[in-house]
Amino acid sequence: MTAHEAIRSMLLTSTPVVAACKDRIRPDRLAQTDALPAIVISITATNASWSLAGSEQGITYSGAVQVYTEHREDADDLAMDVFHCDGKTQEDDGATWHLFCDPPTGTALLQETETDRPIYQATVGFTLVKT
Repeated sequence: MTAHEAIRSMLLTSTPVVAACKDRIRPDRLAQTDALPAIVISITATNASWSLAGSEQGITYSGAVQVYTEHREDADDLAMDVFHCDGKTQEDDGATWHLFCDPPTGTALLQETETDRPIYQATVGFTLVKT
């Protein structure tokens, strides 16, 4: 299981996230055809931890979950649903993934400079630890 798959699996245990996004939870960027709301998972850093004997003790991933919606309130609500996945774990072939989430932040993005219809984005930073 990859880090993206682990986070996606944990997000899919949240009923509000599933109800809002269903299969629109993507790694790195939205698909051109994705309707909103949708979620993108980005991993920005990876660090391995080693014991003094030289064996790997765990891997830490840092990144963000970006929520995209058509309305600010929906972005804020869905980001809080993602944030409530804080502390979830996922078992995978003898390893355990642990998700730790930061409080969400939000912003509005314009689709084009000529439009007055924004896309709202909220971001939930995370640390994912594989042990």
